[in-house]
Amino acid sequence: MDGMVKEDYDLQKYVQMLRKSGLKVTPQRIEILRYLDTYRNHPTAEKIYQDVRRKMPSLSKTTVYNTIEALRNNNFVRVLTAFDELRYDINTAPHAHFVCRMCGKVYDIDIPTSHLDAITKIPHKVEEVQCYITGVCKECMAKEGGVKK
Repeated sequence: MDGMVKEDYDLQKYVQMLRKSGLKVTPQRIEILRYLDTYRNHPTAEKIYQDVRRKMPSLSKTTVYNTIEALRNNNFVRVLTAFDELRYDINTAPHAHFVCRMCGKVYDIDIPTSHLDAITKIPHKVEEVQCYITGVCKECMAKEGGVKK
């Protein structure tokens, strides 16, 4: 980064992403992108709203939903649909998700893209692939005194 502060680099990266896609650069969009990129905890829109609003008190829920939709339409975020509420993921590269059935946390799991080759050979137009693995995370197992199997 040649002496550039990470926040400045991230800001430039977000501005470039938005401009390249034709989206208007707004402080709200920048802050929501920064939040998703920093925490990567697959938040709901409500969680994004609550957390970003601490930094931007004038932020509205409508702005959060509209921003998420714009980011989704430009492939900057994925929507995770296997939950009671939609969750959002800034990691759009092919990967699976491990969902803890006890605490509800969602973890990214890298999978070899070669596993996806079979999907590209089916005679249909695949628009999205979502893979969820459900179980108990190591933190919950430790609390329960469980052993990983």
